[in-house]
Amino acid sequence: MSMNLAVVVLYLINLWMRSRGVETTTPQWLSAISVIALAFSGWLGGRMVHVHGVAVVTPPEPVESALPASAQVERRHGERRVRL
Repeated sequence: MSMNLAVVVLYLINLWMRSRGVETTTPQWLSAISVIALAFSGWLGGRMVHVHGVAVVTPPEPVESALPASAQVERRHGERRVRL
């Protein structure tokens, strides 16, 4: 989260410099650094979720049903219908 906040600060500085009419290449460098930092932050966030499982709720194990094997379960719009 702090990396994302740093990117926002860099973009605000970049906006301020461009609105003042700075004629150096500094705003372009700030844009490049911000995009790279934002991509790295996204990669870290994806790694936290997909590799380390941060904030991921694992679904519970399915429960054995008492229905006969020939029963068909239909799910439609949140409803559950059983045909025997």
